[in-house]
Amino acid sequence: MKKFVLIAAVLMVSVSSFALFRTSDIVFILAAADTPGGGGSQYWKTDVWVTNPGTVALGLTIEYLPSGEAGNPTDTANRRYLNWPAPILPKGTLFIPNVVGKIRETFPTAGAFGAVVFYGEKPTGDYANIVVTSRTYTPKNVSDTSQGYFGQDIPGTPWYYYIDPDYSTSNLDAHWLMGLEENSAFRTNVGIVNGSINFILDVKMELYDSAGAKVNEITLPNIGALAHVQFNQILAQKFGLSDASNYSLRVSIAKSTAIDPNPPTVTFPALYTYGSKVDNKTGDPNYIEATYYVSETFIDTFVNCVWPPQ
Repeated sequence: MKKFVLIAAVLMVSVSSFALFRTSDIVFILAAADTPGGGGSQYWKTDVWVTNPGTVALGLTIEYLPSGEAGNPTDTANRRYLNWPAPILPKGTLFIPNVVGKIRETFPTAGAFGAVVFYGEKPTGDYANIVVTSRTYTPKNVSDTSQGYFGQDIPGTPWYYYIDPDYSTSNLDAHWLMGLEENSAFRTNVGIVNGSINFILDVKMELYDSAGAKVNEITLPNIGALAHVQFNQILAQKFGLSDASNYSLRVSIAKSTAIDPNPPTVTFPALYTYGSKVDNKTGDPNYIEATYYVSETFIDTFVNCVWPPQ
């Protein structure tokens, strides 16, 4: 079973490809559910597809991070792991319907909403790359599913696609979410995941309007290790806006506090974020994926990993 530890040596290899590839040995689905919906929606579930792009069969471990600012256990004995009983064949795809419901069969007291982490592993125990994607959806009418469903596709986020305060010169110290709205037509939810096992994080959110003016900023203190938190109607509830369109949000780490000052292995703070814009009339959501605004120097340095020099 893999432990959720990000090793610095791996970081140096992977960070250059942060937005270019989906394949990784540790992949997050940042939001997943098995719960009744709000705003008139019915019952939300999350289906997952895990693909093995390699040439040998792979094992799979799944970890669940139920939502809550206090975070989740970081000791191996109490973390919510599932070891998938069958390997994923080379070039094969594993389909897991209602993944949160499946996890809650083993952990029935766990909350019905959170993040899910997927770990790929070779028979030798070495790390192995996988590709993960998901769909979170609800029936239009729970008593008559022949009327169809609506929802949002949520792609897997590789572990290296995180906010790192040590990379401020390349602008890798912040995620941006665009197209946020709070009005009669739409509402926007924003979620964060503290992917580190040894750090409590204070998270800064800076809000900008369509003209680029900074409207406000807030700091969310004490987001626990391995925590998932979603803030519904964030523009209204956190920024006091009732009629806002085309806003963007910059998310960064304001402060990180080590839980263990002398951890047994290399650890560092790692933060992920996402958004979901919901149609108020239909309840249909649209996933907003976070991005970096990387510096030109960073692009010039690493562009050759995709386009060879002429």
